Amino acid sequence: MSSENESGTGTQAGSGIPAPRIAWEHTGDADGCLLAFAAGNGQQRPDDLQITDFRPAAPGRQLTITGDGGEEEPIADEAGDRTRQKQGGGPAGEEPPASAPEPPEPDSAVSGSAPPAGNGTATPEPNGATADPEAAGTAQATGPEPAPTSEEDTAVAPDAAGYSGLLAAECTALLGFRRRVQLRRRKPGHRIACTGENTLIETEEAMRHNADPASVELLDQALRSLAACAAETGRDLPVLAGARLTARGCELLLADAEGNGAVGPFQHVGLYSWALDREHEALLPPHEARAVPAPYPGLVTLGSDATGAHVLIDTVHTGAVNLTGDPEQVEEVLWALALELGTSRWSDHCEVTVVGFGAELPAATRTLRIRHTTTFASCLDETEQIARELRASPERVEECVPHIVLSAQPISSENMLRLRDAIVSAPHLPLAVITAATSEQCFPTEWTLDCTPGADVTLPDLGRSITLQRLSAEQRAKTTHLLVSAQSGSRPDHDWAAVPAEPPGPVITASGLGGAETAQGDHTALRPPVPRAAPGYPCVRVLGPVDITCVDPATLEPGKRRSLIELACLLALKPGQTPDQISRVLGGPRGPWSASTRSTSLSRLRSWFGRDAKGDPFFPTLNGRGYALADTVGCDWIDFQALALYGIGNDTPAGNAALHQALDLVRGEPFAGTPPDRYLWAEPLKPTIIAALADAAHTLAVRYMISGDLERGRDALVRILETDPANELLYRDLLRIEYRNRDPEAVQRTVHRLTAALDERDLEMEPETIALIEQMRF
Repeated sequence: MSSENESGTGTQAGSGIPAPRIAWEHTGDADGCLLAFAAGNGQQRPDDLQITDFRPAAPGRQLTITGDGGEEEPIADEAGDRTRQKQGGGPAGEEPPASAPEPPEPDSAVSGSAPPAGNGTATPEPNGATADPEAAGTAQATGPEPAPTSEEDTAVAPDAAGYSGLLAAECTALLGFRRRVQLRRRKPGHRIACTGENTLIETEEAMRHNADPASVELLDQALRSLAACAAETGRDLPVLAGARLTARGCELLLADAEGNGAVGPFQHVGLYSWALDREHEALLPPHEARAVPAPYPGLVTLGSDATGAHVLIDTVHTGAVNLTGDPEQVEEVLWALALELGTSRWSDHCEVTVVGFGAELPAATRTLRIRHTTTFASCLDETEQIARELRASPERVEECVPHIVLSAQPISSENMLRLRDAIVSAPHLPLAVITAATSEQCFPTEWTLDCTPGADVTLPDLGRSITLQRLSAEQRAKTTHLLVSAQSGSRPDHDWAAVPAEPPGPVITASGLGGAETAQGDHTALRPPVPRAAPGYPCVRVLGPVDITCVDPATLEPGKRRSLIELACLLALKPGQTPDQISRVLGGPRGPWSASTRSTSLSRLRSWFGRDAKGDPFFPTLNGRGYALADTVGCDWIDFQALALYGIGNDTPAGNAALHQALDLVRGEPFAGTPPDRYLWAEPLKPTIIAALADAAHTLAVRYMISGDLERGRDALVRILETDPANELLYRDLLRIEYRNRDPEAVQRTVHRLTAALDERDLEMEPETIALIEQMRF
């Protein structure tokens, strides 16, 4: 059995379901073909075995095959033998059950390790103290932190707890891309939808806290590198049953025992298991790997095992899966599968049909992979058409992308027969069906999974027990609302209503901005605002690399600075945080902070910030409104807003000076230099900041174009384009400045610079930009 793709792309599109062909060639039994499809394990049976007894079967019924001697052998026993053989081999590197997750940078007074979540007792120092001297001194001066309550000790589960880390990562990646598109199409003075809606912000934060983008990137990079290495060395791709992702790496779970050695960048760790070698020369850099077609587009997360590892199956290999349980329970599992297949980066060339559920999925994902239909029969019409085309032109199998059907409706006997006929006529049809099932309506396969919440599900062939991932009705509604909202246009923001509109043409004049009207906003400030923090006082900076000025990092223990800076940023930008919110938000993907870790971190931050000239702490103790920094602590984002709003509302030299002061606060991309798994709480805030930076630069550019001070207008635009390189609004302003300066070479350089920035981000130029360039004739 070969899984090689003759086109050289390394994909399994045409070879994922070989069982029907084997059954047909070795038995001549048409009914057996569907049975083999349902068994879906990709194993070629000995020539003397014949598949018999095809009929709709109850979940768990033993299916029998007979040899020439007529001796019956249960298929379930064979699968059990393969499972025992795999377990006997014991995949090397199998992880023991994980203990309670540890928070990042746990802050104990002794060694940096915190007690398990829920334990509010501080770890004693070797000398018997319960806290470091610095924190203890602070507690005596300002009062101790409140004693943790039982409610505070309880880990706060994210709202998106039904997500796998991979599904959450792909949804947030899609959301991030749509945010960038929204920002590019935003009108001056407008803000993109949902950035101010608390419900959507909370949903996005929960999703991001559950996401595991590092595992997504690693698996995609490894699989594409595998495909490239196989093509280069002339090896067949292994037939996958699934994969397992842990915090330490990824493992491929093979359907066949590979005797010719692993293909790089993987290595053998068991008879049916390959593990990724991160140091292998065949592991391509991420940007090179993305150019290789994904070899397993039907791979999808089914759930997680007892260690917390993500467990995936290759649906195209498995062929058919029955899902049992209440209809709502089955739909929860199907939704999670459909949403991941519709957003996953390695499923970019598969087609997914959802039957009887998820009518909103195509509009929510808009990746052109998901289609919705109300009946399984209508889905079969297309399957039969493809089968007829393949029967007439077998060579076209290479053009077929895998088709995965997810059905909330059990398959009737009539449709089962239609499906059998399609498979018999086109044995290489790349098809997978995951369907709700009853005792009378189901596939004759061992792959029957119980969708009851909390059920321990053992996967056939893989021999692993998992908890299925699922999305509740509330999670589905919030997720689709969030994804759809990220496709809408921008909306006016009253506070920024005085930002001048974009001119319609290449020339701006004082009499009406080339025909455009300038919005007028209210302004009540009598004099330009001053920075909130006095000289020498702490200031939180996020408009560039995250930093805090006027505090001495040398007073901190090694490894504490990063977590304390993030805590300070959270309290500066989102004051009023409760203890539970701090634990959940700063705990990150690995789980909430324990009460003792939180209490120690708060005390350290208070000690680090110290007191002002009056003796008041820069970080007061908890009050009825939650934790917050004192008003005397500065923040560059807060100062930027005050200066920019004053400047935009005052078309005077003083207003322009305030705008320049605001732009001087910008040192780079907001929240630059932060790890990918940190500052997740700030993601919904970033579009608001980026829009404000662009509005300030745009306002100055328009004013200077009218006054003729083109150099200063150019400087304002270039400053922000360095932080937002694909902002077409600012590029159009820059083109107008170069056109006004009668410099065709500068216009051409600007166009080339914009084109390069868009190509690097896989974006297309907006129609408004194309029209403006076409109007610029010298």
